Amino acid sequence: MEIWGQNMEEIATKATFRSYMIFWIGQLFSLLGSTVVFFVITWWITLEYKSPIFLAFATFLYILVMTLCMPIAGVLADRINRKVLILVVDSLQALTTLIMLLFFQFGIVNIWIVCLLSA
Repeated sequence: MEIWGQNMEEIATKATFRSYMIFWIGQLFSLLGSTVVFFVITWWITLEYKSPIFLAFATFLYILVMTLCMPIAGVLADRINRKVLILVVDSLQALTTLIMLLFFQFGIVNIWIVCLLSA
């Protein structure tokens, strides 16, 4: 029996299961890290500005960018190597988080930089 052009026997080996589990755990940590960063940004905006308008604006930008990128990401996921796509996206997330960390460390952060980098 074939599924997506592969035999079932090729899918259910120990090596592929191990690779899948390593991938799954890596993505779990990546998603957890992204969620923690979003929570910390939300918390910082709440403490720093004490304004629901800024918090709503930052959340709106985050959701808007995600909504606009989803159709493009879907097309890219179908056309290019998924491993490369995941590597690029996770690397960009790590880079923006590192840039934001440096801005916070050197005290050159404001709401617009945070909104731009978190979106």
